[in-house]
Amino acid sequence: MFSRKTVYLSAVLAAVAAAVPDVSAALQKILDQAHQGPLYDYPTNWRDVPFYSALSVGCVSVEADVWLVGGELLVGHEQSALTPARTFRSLYIDPILNVLAHQNPNSSYTTTKPTYNGVYDTSSGQTLYLFVDVKTDGPSTWPVVVKQLEGLRSKGYLTSVNGTTLTSRPVTVVGTGNTPLNLVQPLTSRDYFWDAVGFCFLHLRSWFLIVPLIPMFL
Repeated sequence: MFSRKTVYLSAVLAAVAAAVPDVSAALQKILDQAHQGPLYDYPTNWRDVPFYSALSVGCVSVEADVWLVGGELLVGHEQSALTPARTFRSLYIDPILNVLAHQNPNSSYTTTKPTYNGVYDTSSGQTLYLFVDVKTDGPSTWPVVVKQLEGLRSKGYLTSVNGTTLTSRPVTVVGTGNTPLNLVQPLTSRDYFWDAVGFCFLHLRSWFLIVPLIPMFL
């Protein structure tokens, strides 16, 4: 038997997949409930629809444990939980893009285009912190993560830094776990960050090392 919550979230996925012009009632309910906390930590990897589950309870951060297997990024807290269907794209990237498409419609009523509204209906300026916990070898896994962010990147949805200026966008990606510092720190222009204890970034529950902008956030 499926739980009521599972059936409800399945309905949300079906509504989003239909790509209707207006936001479905089910998705609208999730968006209305979002950002009531805010909550900064929420275990999502084991859930059937982790991003929507986190969004429905008002989380402003989610974490994906990723494993590079056969060239694909699979999601799971343990290797025994991995399946071909549970990918970084299907559980995180694509659902986030779907919600952002609804939040940033091509409307004749918007005077500024493009818009960069976040996933939170009641707080469109709030960024979603997407922690990517690299479980497999960092130097080989992280470049695949960066490549799979292209869908968000091409829409201008990723928070970025150019060496002097931080530009906030709907999604802020933070590499953690085995994410190699040397694949993040040397880049003055990038749209992802590195998780480190000791440096606070935007009052989040975790600590970021954002080089070379550390003095701006102390």
